[in-house]
Amino acid sequence: MAVLVEKQCVTIAEQGVNLSGSPWTTVRSVPNDTKLKMLLVSLVAVVLLLLQFLFRDFDNNRLLSWQWVMNQDSLLLVLAISITGLVVVYKSCFINISQNKEILFVVAGSYIIGMAAWSAPEFMVDSGRYFIHAKLIATHGIGYFLSEWGYGINAWTDLPLASIIYGAAFSLFGESRLAIQVINTFLFSGSVFLTYLVGKELWDAKTGIFAALMLLAIPFLHVQASQMLVDVPAMFFTMGAIFLSIMAVKKTGIGWVLLASSSIVFALLTKYSVWIALSSIAVLPFALKDCNRTEVAKRLLLISMVTSVLLVFVFYVHHPIILKQLKILLDYQLPALQRWQESYTSTFFYQVHPFVSLAAVASLYYAFKKKEIVYIIPAAALCIMLVMGVYRARYLLIVFPMLALVAAFGIRQIKDMKLQSFIVRGAVVVSLTVTLVANMNFLQNQYSAVNLKDAGLYLNSLNEPNVATIILSQPKTAVNPASVLPMLDYYADKAFYRVGDVAVSNSNNEGRKAISPLRFTWEVKQHFYADNGSTVLLPGSVLVVISPDAKQQLPDSIAGLLTHYVFDKRFAVIDDVFRFQSVVTVYRHKANNRDST
Repeated sequence: MAVLVEKQCVTIAEQGVNLSGSPWTTVRSVPNDTKLKMLLVSLVAVVLLLLQFLFRDFDNNRLLSWQWVMNQDSLLLVLAISITGLVVVYKSCFINISQNKEILFVVAGSYIIGMAAWSAPEFMVDSGRYFIHAKLIATHGIGYFLSEWGYGINAWTDLPLASIIYGAAFSLFGESRLAIQVINTFLFSGSVFLTYLVGKELWDAKTGIFAALMLLAIPFLHVQASQMLVDVPAMFFTMGAIFLSIMAVKKTGIGWVLLASSSIVFALLTKYSVWIALSSIAVLPFALKDCNRTEVAKRLLLISMVTSVLLVFVFYVHHPIILKQLKILLDYQLPALQRWQESYTSTFFYQVHPFVSLAAVASLYYAFKKKEIVYIIPAAALCIMLVMGVYRARYLLIVFPMLALVAAFGIRQIKDMKLQSFIVRGAVVVSLTVTLVANMNFLQNQYSAVNLKDAGLYLNSLNEPNVATIILSQPKTAVNPASVLPMLDYYADKAFYRVGDVAVSNSNNEGRKAISPLRFTWEVKQHFYADNGSTVLLPGSVLVVISPDAKQQLPDSIAGLLTHYVFDKRFAVIDDVFRFQSVVTVYRHKANNRDST
């Protein structure tokens, strides 16, 4: 009997059951085969890093390709830190933490991960578009923005919610990048928590925790957390709509229905691809287990009716703009983006940790084998996006939580619970190391967009309140060079204005605009920086020239502006990756100039 009791105690310890009531306890006895499996997983993780490096030419991601971010030195550092991290993870797997404590640590950790990317520059020219929208809201109010959205204010293919959030932040805190970063990182962490909640509702709390961790094992996602873009807000509202819809069809009461309907409306107003992602809600009557399917269908119908009522006014007022946007998406943007694509190999083997992708593939087998009907809920939107041929990692971002959920289900099929935890946590550690060592180093030190950030911070240190900008044309790129001015404004608390309309004077602009996958850079009206053709500088002005390289000469028509100005500082990081570059040169009035560096 004593032997049986001892064996049972060992089994309980292995399964992570805490009998003491303490938040965590140390497991003293772990089978040797578990330790051996953990060692093998560690070796696989290291071998995968080596394979990713050796075959990095297969990574054609347009932002963080391993071809650009990883070299031999960074690989060695990633390996060293990852191996050390795996040792720490190995030790942590023998400490049993209560599930409530664990998810608290995961969510808090996700916010810290997002904060680690705050020092990266805004790396997409799309940020300038949202900055203009937010500045218009802060300047003229939300009523003006909504009435002019799609008319006086170019909406491109954007829906308004993200701009409204950013505009509200500007209204409350001023044009503060920190405020936007705090909000977006909160939405990022909120997405992690909502992924946990969905996993908990579909399966159990442990699966939810693993799903939350799997979402953090996506290096591409880390650097997006604080960017002034629409993708992270869209991911947050999508997961919020899915979670609240699950609760609304499982629970009684009109309150859940109203919450679910409102969250769906918010999600639908963030991004058009969310409309596809919300297909997971449509399968609830067929996939939820332990529920009366008829009652679920009835409540889902009620949610749909309430949602439709809430959306009627939006579509009644703005349906011409929405139809126009859909036409742009179908007739222009989809064909244009075919020329600027990424591969699934790039996304799921490099930008997502391979453990996540492999677990997701394995989960498909186990879902069929076990007839796990609830699996359809996270898999539906993910499969639709893949079948549609949505290749770019950025456009798949909103369904990364679905990928994390199916991957967590796959990991849970491993019988050894300690091994489950080790695989998941190990994937997070390696992914975070890649982000900090390789991706962040590239964005901070090698990517031309950092010039705008550094120049903006430098301008803030100067006494002059006005910044006159000269933007030189870039005939080798299809991007409007003037599109970077709102991004420079985002970093600097100064009054910007343009002189010498050089950037848009090139006769080939119309031809470049027609074939550009970034046509919006030519069409979005820059409300605050319109050039009236004057070459007269306002008093108290710094003169800034934005050019594709440090050697480009100023046209004779505006070279005379430098008569009373002298060179002060240049920000000239040039990357070897993109045609579009932003070198920023600062000139100061002779009366104000201080020693240049």
